[in-house]
Amino acid sequence: MSADFAVFDPASAPRDGKQFRVWLRDQSEQPEWMSDTPDPDTLSAPLRRWYEAMTAKFPDSNRTTDESRAAIDYSYTEYLVHCSISSKQGNEAWRAALDLAASNGVGTYDMMSDDGRHNGCIVFPDGPLPNAPSWISRLFGKTKG
Repeated sequence: MSADFAVFDPASAPRDGKQFRVWLRDQSEQPEWMSDTPDPDTLSAPLRRWYEAMTAKFPDSNRTTDESRAAIDYSYTEYLVHCSISSKQGNEAWRAALDLAASNGVGTYDMMSDDGRHNGCIVFPDGPLPNAPSWISRLFGKTKG
């Protein structure tokens, strides 16, 4: 079993939950995502800083021969880095990812807690995406805007 999460360049990601999920799917269909040896030089500047700091503790399984360390399987495009790690190291890796995201100005996406209805799992540097108003709030006019 693995733990999966992602970080993204907030300048490129939509700030709407549904649009973000479509954008995420589109990113995962990019040719560089499928590469056996992706090139971190293709990452945007904030993601590159995050990746370099993250791989210092959790090396890229595609770029290391040291199997004794907690390697992560990183897949990425210019604007998104998806991480998959054994669930044994998952919590530690997620905490490190969150700390490094905050210090490098990138967003985080907790794939493991996304049920497609709530947007709190998509966090930009200035905070999580708000949830869409419920149908009952819309029905009784209790929405903003």
